Parts: sequence; C-alpha cells; structure tokens
Amino acid sequence: MRRALLALSTATLALCLPLAALALGGNFTLTNHDGKPWSLGEARGKVVLIHFGYTHCPDVCPTNLLHIAAVLRALGKDADRVQPLFISVDPKRDTPARLKQYVQYFSPRILGLTGSVAQLRKMARDYGAYFSYPQGTTDDSYLVSHAASLYIVGPDGEFASFLPPDLPVDRVVGEVRDLLE
Repeated sequence: MRRALLALSTATLALCLPLAALALGGNFTLTNHDGKPWSLGEARGKVVLIHFGYTHCPDVCPTNLLHIAAVLRALGKDADRVQPLFISVDPKRDTPARLKQYVQYFSPRILGLTGSVAQLRKMARDYGAYFSYPQGTTDDSYLVSHAASLYIVGPDGEFASFLPPDLPVDRVVGEVRDLLE
C-alpha cells in the first residue's frame, strides 16, 4: 500500500511541478539480455524509452511492448536514434536468455535488462517507478505489481518525461521527435 501511495504521490507531483524539480533519472548499469553489463551512457545521443516489467506479466507488458514496437515502426528511419529498454523487475525468473527471447518477439530493437533486486529498486526509485512482489508466495506463479508508464530519457542522458501507457502512438512519436530535434 505504501508503494502504491508513493507512486500516486510521484504522479501527482509530476502534474504540479516541472520535471526538473522532481530530479528523476540518472545513470544505471544493469545486465543486458546477452549477459553483459550495459549502462545508460551507451545510449548517449539516442532517445531512450524505458518500460519496467517482467516476462510473466499477463497483460500490461505485452501490450506496452507492442505499443513501443508500433512507435518504432512509425518513427521510420528515426527509430535508429531510439533505444527502447525493457527492464525486468523479476530477476528470479527473468534470466538474460529468457529476456532476449521475450523482447525479440516484439522487436529486435528492444534491449532487455535486469539486475539484482537492490539494483532494480534503486533504479525504480531514481525514475519514480515502483514494483512489488506478493507476500508469502512459495511457487513461481506470482504476479509482480509494477509501473506501467513509459519513461523517456533524452539524447543528453537526462530524464525527459514519463508518459501514460495508453497514449496514442502518434503522441509518443511526437514526444520522441521533439527530443531528437
């Protein structure tokens, strides 16, 4: 409940304050879907689209990844200047190999990343996102509560905005193109 209130408070603040006042974002290093370290600095000069999720997600993640793939198609050649990231918040089940298979189903341009729970919690906190695991689950059939927004980092490596998951493709494309100019 506390995490849900924190996420709601962050979203409410975002409506009232300029993004700079929130001091969101920051560099991070996680493990990519090839099992190698990857840091935000590697995408310098590109717009970065970040979605937090997990491969066992029954609805939000596949829908959002299809949405990201549609944005990439709509961008045409400009998609080469965009790095979409799927950050798994379920490192227990989402190995790099599983992430690679999963994200490539949606688009070969999407990079799957994961890390330790501590790394993921820090990154989520830095970006104003959230995730939580159910209490008392003993098997691997649990659902993870997580943020559904799309987080955007500009070509300068600075946090630019977060967008609701149901924003039309053309609006997301407009946001990305504005940052590319």
